[in-house]
Amino acid sequence: MARPFARQTWADGIDETGRPILRENLAPTADGTFLYPGPWGATNWWSPSFSPATGLLYVPVVEWGAVYFSEPGNPVHVPGRRIWGSAYQVVPGDNPRKFIRALAHESGNVVWEHEFSPGPRSQSMSGILSTGGGLVFSGAPDGRFVALDAHTGKQLWERPLGGNIIAAPITYIAGGQQHIAIAAGRSIVAFALHR
Repeated sequence: MARPFARQTWADGIDETGRPILRENLAPTADGTFLYPGPWGATNWWSPSFSPATGLLYVPVVEWGAVYFSEPGNPVHVPGRRIWGSAYQVVPGDNPRKFIRALAHESGNVVWEHEFSPGPRSQSMSGILSTGGGLVFSGAPDGRFVALDAHTGKQLWERPLGGNIIAAPITYIAGGQQHIAIAAGRSIVAFALHR
C-alpha cells in the first residue's frame, strides 16, 4: 500500500509497478525548488510501532518543507568522499511541525494525530513504543517524555527529562515489574509504577 500520511508535493501517486508518478518541473534547480517533505521527514529513521490490539501503526511525522538546489555540473565521485546530488535550505518562517499519527493498518487512513508543541530542540524526534496496556510512549521535541492513549491520541502523562530525546523507548520486566526506559541526552531514565 502507498498512501500519503504527511504533506508531499513531488508525486501524483503510484503507478501499476509501484513507482512514484513524479510531478513535472520539480527537480532541484540552480534557483531552488520548494518541496514537501524536507530532508527530515515526513518520517525517517525514527521507529514507528504497531499494536495488534488496536490495529494501528503509530508513526512519528515531521511536516517541514525545504528548498532544494542543484549543484552545478556533474559532480565526480572521489572514493572516500561524499557526493551530494543537490543541496537544500530551510525557508525562514516555515517551522517544523511534529506529530505522532496513528494509521489504520488495512487502509492507511489517519485515525488520530497528536501534535507536539514546538520546542528548542525542534529538529529532534523520538521513536515510538506501543504497549499491550493501551499506551503509546514517545519523546517530545522539547525534551518531555509522554504517554498517549493508544485509541485516541489523548495525552495522559508527561515528564520533562532535561535532554534531547531521539531514541525509541523500550519496555522490560525486572523483579516481576514492568518498566519503561528512554535515553534522554546522555542519560537513560527508567519508570515503573509503585506497587
